[in-house]
Amino acid sequence: MRLQGPRDQKSIGRTAALSGLSGAVNDLEKIARMSEIAGTLGNESRLILVLLIAGDEKSVETLSELSGIAVASTSQQLQVLKKAGMVVTRRDGKRILYRLQNGPIRELIDALERFAVFRGLGADPSEADTAEGITPARLSRKLKTGKVALIDVRSREEFRKEHIAGALSVPFEEIRKQTGKLPRGRELILYCRGPYCLLSVHAVALLRARGIPAARLTSGLSAWKGARQGDSAGLAK
Repeated sequence: MRLQGPRDQKSIGRTAALSGLSGAVNDLEKIARMSEIAGTLGNESRLILVLLIAGDEKSVETLSELSGIAVASTSQQLQVLKKAGMVVTRRDGKRILYRLQNGPIRELIDALERFAVFRGLGADPSEADTAEGITPARLSRKLKTGKVALIDVRSREEFRKEHIAGALSVPFEEIRKQTGKLPRGRELILYCRGPYCLLSVHAVALLRARGIPAARLTSGLSAWKGARQGDSAGLAK
């Protein structure tokens, strides 16, 4: 066996230093990408659009209507999201539809929502009744009376995967056309994904504007601890 000389030791030292430098560069590049993602979502309008697209693909016009953001601004923000690799598009006739890019984007949004509640940036909307909403605990009591009709306004795909037991699927896009078919003689309670999902907020406002009493489940599906149904219901905690 040949003993290592001073030159060999220097070579090993340089290799180790270069390896450490390479690791540091990779870490810095990763941090830069993380910072870019955080910057993209650090805009309220873009975050709202991502939340709306999370359920199902939507056109610019639909996203503008749901979010209350002007069409031109909606289109501009969607281009930023597309450039960041968070959304992709497809053509459907004359319409351009936007959907989430593959990857753990929903998990990222869920994590942001949980952290916002954890930090107490505002009162957790799932913990208190409001003029437009009720808590999970109160809904549980109401469901036992049989006088409540529970409406899931998420996409049908999300509904099939998992929903609150006994809920009816009426995606937000269909609410306007389905108002005449909604259950009568029962209190309408609408819910979406989580406490910050805008679909149920808009749906309740739309129904009330038409003279139909309705409220929303303040927690959405995310904090519901009661019975669930669907393909993944057995996995729910």
